[in-house]
Amino acid sequence: QDDEVHFIKPIRFSDAETINAQLEKAIKSYGNATIIKSDPQYIYAEYQSDLMKYVDDVEFYIVPNEKIIHVRSASRLGYDDLGVNRSRIETVRLAIQ
Repeated sequence: QDDEVHFIKPIRFSDAETINAQLEKAIKSYGNATIIKSDPQYIYAEYQSDLMKYVDDVEFYIVPNEKIIHVRSASRLGYDDLGVNRSRIETVRLAIQ
C-alpha cells in the first residue's frame, strides 16, 4: 500500500456463494482473457493485448469470510502499461459490486 501508483484496493462483494462465477464472468467480459487456474479462493488469469500480443498476469485472492478479493495485476514486459491493468481491474470491480 506504500506504492500508491501501483496499489489496487481490494474488491468488495456481497454473495460469497456465487463470487467465483461472478468473478470468472467479469474476467472473461473484458476480452482476450484466459483463466489458467480457478479454485474457491484463488483465480489466475492472463490477458493478451490485441495489437502487440503482450501478456498481463492477473491474480485474485478471494477471502469469503471478509467478503473481499485481493488483486494483483502486472504486465510481463515493461513498466508502464498506460493504465491498462488498472482500467481492467476497475471494470472487474464494477461488474462485481
